[in-house]
This record gives sequence, structure tokens and C-alpha cells, in this order.
Amino acid sequence: MVFAAWTTMVAGDLDIFFSSSPTGAAGIWTPPARVNPDATGNGLDQWSPHMAVDPVTGLIEITFNDRRMDPANIMHQTRVASSPDCGVT
Repeated sequence: MVFAAWTTMVAGDLDIFFSSSPTGAAGIWTPPARVNPDATGNGLDQWSPHMAVDPVTGLIEITFNDRRMDPANIMHQTRVASSPDCGVT
């Protein structure tokens, strides 16, 4: 399996997305899934994802910088999103 996490501009702010593929070949990737759970288009950024994958259990954890707690969109926290099943949920 090949896993990818990235930052992209959606609805006026930066968000984190995830996708997977059994081989990494073009055309066989899962649809991008939004990782950060805040409201879309709220003007608060999430960026700089880093991913860890446990090949035995299928646990995926993505850490990222997040500004959702600062209405001025300046200060940030580090957050983590987890999937226990290779990114299915």
C-alpha cells in the first residue's frame, strides 16, 4: 500500500487530505478524504502533515499544525488524526 497526506487550499483556507493506493499507480487512488475535522471554509488553516503507519496493525496517525483555536489565524497547535484501519475510517 502507498499512503499520501498533503495540504491544499479548499474554500479559502488550508486543509489536510489523505488518499491511498495499492500500488501508487495513476488512476487507482482512493478519493481524497479531509483529515482535519473543523468546519470547511472557516478561514483557519491546517498544514504540514506528517504521517506514521504501523504495517502490522494498520494504524495511521497524521500530525499537523492547526490554527482552529485562534480566530486571528496566527497561533497554532499540533494535532493528530488517527485511523485504526489503514485509512478506511
